[in-house]
Amino acid sequence: MPVRLVAIGDSTVEGLEDPGPDGAYVGWADRFASHLNVVHPGLLYANLAVRGQTAREVHETQLRPALALAPDFAVVVAGVNDVLRPRFDGDALRDDLFAMHAVLAATRARVITFTMPDMARVAPLAVVLRRRLEFLNAVTLDCRDRYGSIVVDLASVPAASHSGVVAHRPAARQQRGTPPYRRGARRGRRLRGGGLAR
Repeated sequence: MPVRLVAIGDSTVEGLEDPGPDGAYVGWADRFASHLNVVHPGLLYANLAVRGQTAREVHETQLRPALALAPDFAVVVAGVNDVLRPRFDGDALRDDLFAMHAVLAATRARVITFTMPDMARVAPLAVVLRRRLEFLNAVTLDCRDRYGSIVVDLASVPAASHSGVVAHRPAARQQRGTPPYRRGARRGRRLRGGGLAR
């Protein structure tokens, strides 16, 4: 029976501003699916992510369709758009992330996510968002401890915040509702290839 992978989240998962060799957007989740297909040939994959969505919107609009696909693996990455909003509701963000991880874990799907690197290292204006991003990362790590989610801790990898990894104009992408990094997750994808055989 083919293994099933479903990805939900925002533009980080959708793949916006993450082009492949031909210039077409590919994205972290699509690249991960390609790697997983090597381990599980015939992988069935669906990317339900929608750019600009908050964690609440991902929870309300993407979780149910994801569950209907009965995934063996589920990528869940959300919260950056919450961080970028003028008003930040940390309690709501935590509740929505916990709910998504809990429900998927209850189906015995292996949930995969990652922390966000510190953009202030290369984009000084992002320092105003640092505490919010640290909160998001703490909640993400809590999902690992509470629900057994697999967390790739990009926040602890210096290369993920390197100037060659971050997009050149983060402020412009923030205004469009796009998370302010382009290729950080790509640098860490080799970390995610192992340990996923079911």
